[in-house]
Amino acid sequence: MLSIVIPVYNEEDRIVPSLEAILAFFTNQELLEIVVVDDGSTDSTMEVIAQVNSPLIKTISYAPNKGKGHAVKQGMLEAQGEIILLTDSDLSTPIDEYTKLAKFAEEGRMVIGSRALERSAVTNKWYKIFLGWLGNKFIQLLLPGIRDTQCGFKVFHRKDIQQIAPLMSINGFGYDFELLFLGRKLGAKVVEVPVKWVNAEGSKVRFYHYFTTLSELLLVALKNVAGKYRFRKGA
Repeated sequence: MLSIVIPVYNEEDRIVPSLEAILAFFTNQELLEIVVVDDGSTDSTMEVIAQVNSPLIKTISYAPNKGKGHAVKQGMLEAQGEIILLTDSDLSTPIDEYTKLAKFAEEGRMVIGSRALERSAVTNKWYKIFLGWLGNKFIQLLLPGIRDTQCGFKVFHRKDIQQIAPLMSINGFGYDFELLFLGRKLGAKVVEVPVKWVNAEGSKVRFYHYFTTLSELLLVALKNVAGKYRFRKGA
């Protein structure tokens, strides 16, 4: 069974169409739950979510805003499905792209949607593409071989997440590569799959985030050297 985790922050205008699209795509036999984590929204995000009539939707809400990484961690710890799909609230990657990732997840792998492969179909502003490409050159020092760690469309196994999530400490956008780094450290195989991706209006990613994310990359590397990433024995 599948759990879908969606972190949200001030998404009153976009979350309902996304939830409706997800519910329309999956059958009840496939989908166990949609875990929506409200990261301290100050608009009516929670109110509009409550208007979507589905027992599959579960919500976590807290204040103040703590960052996307914190929201992702809380959602994945709450998820009960054997398979966990992490997706952005705007569905920049359409939900039907899940079928491409699902077959690899069945093989026991961590699967990440990628915007950097030959068959990926990306619509984005040129400077964001360039900054993403440049940032990934640094990220590959930590995660060699992975060409796009930051696409918000990923599939994990709950048994892996139960060990990884408690060690996660990055609250910003750097949570992506921290999560994948810990996955590799755990011994999980990570596979990239080309997906469609369209830059949605209203994105919370700002220019300065590209630079703060690189500082988080350094923090992950330092924490690893300091021995902070240790899995519990027998877990």
